[in-house]
Parts: sequence; structure tokens; C-alpha cells
Amino acid sequence: MGYIHELTQSVINQIAAGEVIERPSSVVKELVENSLDAGADRISVFIEDGGSTSIIVTDNGSGILPEDLPLAFKRHATSKIQCFDDLSSIRSMGFRGEALASIASVSKVSLRSVCRDSSLGCEFRISPEDPGTLLEWSGPSGTTVEVRDLFRNLPVRLKFLKKIATEQAQVVETLSLVSMGHPHVQFHLTANNRTILSLPPRSEKRMRLLDLYQGLHEEDFRTILLEGEGGLIEAEILRPDKSRKDRRYQQVFLNRRHIRYPALYQAMTQGSGGYIQKEVHPGAWIWLDLSPERFDVNVHPTKREVRFLEPDRLFSLVRRVVREGFEGFSSQEPVQKYQSVSQTSVDTIPGMPVSEPQSPRNPLPGSHEISSELSNGPMASKENPDEGEMIPWRSGEYPGKKRAPGGLQGHRKNAEGLFRSNIDRTDAVKEMFQSLPDLLKSLPPSPFSHSSAEPVSFTVLGQVYDTFILVLLRSELVVVDQHTAHERIRYDSLRKSFSEGRIPSLPFLFPQSVRLSPLEVQNLEQRIDELMYLGFDLDIQGPESVKISAIPSLLEGEDPATLLQELSESSHQFEWPLVRSDRVDETLMTLSCHTSIRANHSLGKEDLARVVRSLLSTEYPYSCPHGRPTVLSLSRHLLEKWFQRT
Repeated sequence: MGYIHELTQSVINQIAAGEVIERPSSVVKELVENSLDAGADRISVFIEDGGSTSIIVTDNGSGILPEDLPLAFKRHATSKIQCFDDLSSIRSMGFRGEALASIASVSKVSLRSVCRDSSLGCEFRISPEDPGTLLEWSGPSGTTVEVRDLFRNLPVRLKFLKKIATEQAQVVETLSLVSMGHPHVQFHLTANNRTILSLPPRSEKRMRLLDLYQGLHEEDFRTILLEGEGGLIEAEILRPDKSRKDRRYQQVFLNRRHIRYPALYQAMTQGSGGYIQKEVHPGAWIWLDLSPERFDVNVHPTKREVRFLEPDRLFSLVRRVVREGFEGFSSQEPVQKYQSVSQTSVDTIPGMPVSEPQSPRNPLPGSHEISSELSNGPMASKENPDEGEMIPWRSGEYPGKKRAPGGLQGHRKNAEGLFRSNIDRTDAVKEMFQSLPDLLKSLPPSPFSHSSAEPVSFTVLGQVYDTFILVLLRSELVVVDQHTAHERIRYDSLRKSFSEGRIPSLPFLFPQSVRLSPLEVQNLEQRIDELMYLGFDLDIQGPESVKISAIPSLLEGEDPATLLQELSESSHQFEWPLVRSDRVDETLMTLSCHTSIRANHSLGKEDLARVVRSLLSTEYPYSCPHGRPTVLSLSRHLLEKWFQRT
């Protein structure tokens, strides 16, 4: 007897289901996409226990004919295509005919459907043990699919499901992404009889983003359009100072379907070059509307991966729309290259009184839409030298930044006029200007040493660029970075309090309500006890609302919403622990960094002195918790060497 044999159809279906149905959110995605293909504009999702116990998806779509119901659960049975050539013109969300068959092989399914203009429909029940039963059913037009006991017949798959809250958060994220691709559709999500998402139909994509991302406002966006023969690219670009360290504010949609294409994320990063730090990612939502023959979505059963006919061309166009979006923000007022202006005051450092407030710079002006077109379309040849090519900005320059009249070029011109009769002298002056950066690099700063036990005796000389503090300490000229210094001060204070058992809280006289995204609120519920040890007192009020009764006393004066959003970013939207031994340092660094005095913030002389004094009293004043230096020491000997006095 041979060793090779055919698998049973049941085993084949269960293996195939593993490619399509990975977790409850996969079921939701497939069923919601079927509803969209049926023309529904109202879709409701109900889940229990994160979707492992029950998933119900109801829509007002066109419905399914009674004679088609049993066939709909056959593998590779579909109404979307007839032959292979149809794949080159497919625009529907699904087409493989695998979703319902895969779901039915790992759960109990009941599908009830009534076609439009019909009062009578049918119900079809199927499970791994039951090949299917067709019954008459009457109800409103549309389709309702109920999925129960997911993976109960596959214990090995069931045990790999995460906690209920984690699976529920995945469903929230999945439905949110689908809603971004279809803003004209109304979506509703209920979990264990509690409303989690309620998204009305929107005529503009920007409004859907505002529904989902709490803390963003309409004026934070720029709309960019690139239109041509090959398709349309529409983008919503977020203002630079809203950039994040994660890619939460980056999504790509291809013909309304959310896709993951790493090269396009890299294109976004390149398009923002010169505007933001390398450590953060620009906020960009890209909707690609391309002719189906220009890409292949039939790569993976879940259609998460695609192949493009001209990937390099698309890379250049995405990079361009991000760049144009950032240029739109800098066209009226230059955008700060790195950190945004913060109105944080040093009075939040323990023992630091408030000095006379300084006036921060004006915020960025309100937004306006920018629309641009490609004359030959996104897929045309590169005839425009700017199109698809990154401008090689010089060091210290960035798009939108204007040179002052004259500048270094003007000084060189004056030098040439002044020493025109002495060619050697002219060349020497030119060479000195050109080699100045190299000369500075060749003179490393003096090593800075200080012990917190030493008596502090220093003189504050002033503040430079509203960012650096000039200090005369002993016989050295010391430059202090006010942001990294304040970050070190706050981190040490928070770490000391936490090591003593718990960071003290500052109760609010009147509790504040903060709006967060549904996904953040879902994950935050698991972190309430951890946040208590950090000095927060929180209560969940609703699917998008959190009541804050207290914050850490060391962070008095900070915006509670900003604190929670920064913690959310550092913990992957509260999915990761906050105070576990291997994570607590990162959590405290997040709180200290994002609540510290920023660059470009003017301080009074008393506050400057208090920052320096507090820094010198820390155990390690040389760097911030992330490792960035806090001080630059220039000894008298170094200065004398520079001025050739030695």
C-alpha cells in the first residue's frame, strides 16, 4: 500500500481556511467586504467575547437569491468573475469565492438574506458537521450573517487566540481601516451590548479621519490630488508637528482596499525629509485609484499584498504628494524643522516657581486645500524633471525655507571687494569661511565632569536661540540644551517616586473628560491599574471617552489628553504593558520627554538658573534618558587655542 493519499474535503477546507481566517477580525473583514460588494451603505457589526463566541454582520445591500445561497458556500463559487481575463478589470473587494466556505469550515454559520423589492427570503445554516439546511425567512431587505463558536472544531487554532480585549481591539482596527476606504458608508460596531464605533456617512475622506483620530482637527490637514490618465492619487497630509514615532498616522488604500506596501511607507518618509526628525514618521493617508491592469491583487488570499506594474513610478508619486503637502504648510509660515513650539513651563519642575511668562511663537496658520495635476498622468513618462525626483537639499536647508538676502554669499562678495588688490588675502578669507565647519570639528569640546555632591556655583550668561543656556561654570563655558536637561530632571524625579512604590497623584477639582480613539480606549481598559501606579486616576466613560480625575503631581500643568496620547504611542495604543520591569523605563522616558520644555521656548533668567541647578543635582547630568547630550563644555584652553592665543 502506498504512502500518498488524497485528503478529505473537510481537511482541505480547514487548511484553506487557515489562509483566509486567522482570527475573529478576519471574519469581520471578509463579511463586511461582501456587504460592500452588495452595495450596502449601512453596515452593523455585533461581536461577543472579541468575536470568538459570536459575530453578526448586518447590511442593507442587494441580498442573495434563494437558489444562490447553497452555492455561495461552495469553495471558489463567486459572482464577481467568469474567466481569468476578468482579473485584469476587477474592482470588487472580493472575487476568489473562498470567504464563506472558509468561515463555514471553522464555525457555525447562519445566513439570512432578502433581495430588494422582495418580502420573502431564505435562511441557510451550515457548520463543519452539517452540510447545509435551507429554510424560508422573512425580514427586511439585505443580508445578516451570524458566525458562532469560531475554531471550536480546531482546538489548536483556538488556543492561539489572544485575550478578549486584544481580539476586540483587532476588530475595531479592521473596521476602522475599512471605513477609511469607504467614508460614504455608515458603520456601527457593538461589543457585548456596548457601542464601540458609530461612524456616520461622510462625503469627504478628511471627515472620516476626524471621526477616528481624536485630537486631530480639520486645519491639521492638507489635501493633495494628482490626476492623470492612469488614475488618481488623493492624499491627506498631516502637519509636521503632529508626526509620530510609530506609523499609526500612515495608511495606504488601493481602489478603496487597505493594503500594506512597505515601499510606499518609505516613500512617505523620504517625502518628509528636511521637515521632521528622522526618528518620527509623517502623517499621510494615501488613496490610490488606479486602473486594475496596473496592479495584481491576486497575490494572497486575504488580498493584503499586491504587485504594481510600475512600482518605482508609484514610489516617486507618493513621495511627491507628501512633499507637496509639507510645502503647503510652509508656504505661509516656515514650519519648524524639528520640534514644535511648546508652552511647557519650568514651574512643573519640583521647587521651581513661575517666572514672568514669555510669549511663544504663533502657531501654524489654518489649512487650505492644495490641488495639483500631472499633465501626462501618474503613469506617464518622466518628462518633468521635478516629477518623481527628490531635490538634493543642502545641509541646513529644507523646502519652504528662504535665504536671508545676501547671506554667506553676500559676505564673500564683500570680502572680495575689500581685498581685491590682494589676491592672496582674498583666497585666505574664502578658505577660512569654507573651512570653518571643519576647524570646529577638529576642536572637540572639553570633557564635562560634575558630581551632584559638589556645591553648585555658576553664572547664567543668557539663552541662545530660545533653546540653549549659556553658563559659566568654574573656568568653563558650558552650553546646556534646555529640552534634554529638563527631560533628565523630570525622568530622575519620576524614577525616584516610582521606585518608592507609586508616583504621587494630583487630583483635579473637577475631573476632565478626554476623547481617544476607540482602539485606544479598548486597550486602555487593560492598563487602568498600571496607570494608577504612574499617578493617573482614570475611568472609562464610553467607547471614545475617558474621565481623568488625577495626573502625576510631578506633571502638574500638563494637558491630560496629551499625556495619555503620548503613553498610547509608546505602548502601541496601550497594547503593551506600561510598568512591567522591562518596560517601565521607556514609559517614564515618554512622560519625561514629551512634557519637558521644548526648543524655541523663551525662559526668564531665574528659570534658566533653576534648570541648570536642577540638572547639576541629578545623578547623571551628562545626557537625557535617551542618551542625547545635555551639556557642551568649552574650556578656556580650547577657546584660547581657537583664537590662536596659545
